Amino acid sequence: MGIGWRKPFPVLILPMQTYTLNSVEQLPGPYTPEFADAKGIKQIFGLSKSYLYELIDRGKIRSVSLRQKGSLRGKRLFDVESVRQYLRANYDERKPG
Repeated sequence: MGIGWRKPFPVLILPMQTYTLNSVEQLPGPYTPEFADAKGIKQIFGLSKSYLYELIDRGKIRSVSLRQKGSLRGKRLFDVESVRQYLRANYDERKPG
């Protein structure tokens, strides 16, 4: 059963292999991405970029910013496992209705 994927997204899997995926089920073997950008997190979990930055500010999830010296812009990657842990910690087991 897949998630509603919009566009394929690149995922880096060590040792240094990049795959373009349409769904998590396409990952080779037992691999899941360790880091993903905001678009990848949106596709996997449905969380918006602004909400991700709010969670970072509150210390709820981890991320890393990749930027070359002297550059104003970079690339922010989110720790997928920290997002999973946040969602599990906030899982509501109550049944609707």
